[in-house]
Amino acid sequence: LQAVGFDSRDPLAHRALAFVHFWSKHHDDAIRCIRQAIELDPYEAENYSMLGQFLGMAGDYERAREGFDRAIELSPRDTFLTPWYSNLAMVATVALVA
Repeated sequence: LQAVGFDSRDPLAHRALAFVHFWSKHHDDAIRCIRQAIELDPYEAENYSMLGQFLGMAGDYERAREGFDRAIELSPRDTFLTPWYSNLAMVATVALVA
C-alpha cells in the first residue's frame, strides 16, 4: 500500500499489491490491482499472466485463458513461458473440478 501511495502510476507497485491480495485470498482486490497495473503498462506480459492466474483461481477460466494468451502473444519467447503454461494448466484443472 505504501508503494502505491508513493507513486500511484507505478505498475510494479500495483502488481506487488495484487500479489499480496491474491495470497491473502482477496481475489477481487487482486484482480482490481492487476487490472490497474495493466492499464498503466498494457505491454507488460507478466501482468496479463497474473491476471490469468487470478481469474482462473477465482473460477473464470475463459477470461483466465484470454489473459494467458495475451501474455504469450506479447512475449512468445519469454523466460517465464513455462510457468505461464503451467499456471494455465492449473487453472484449467481448477475449472474441471469446480
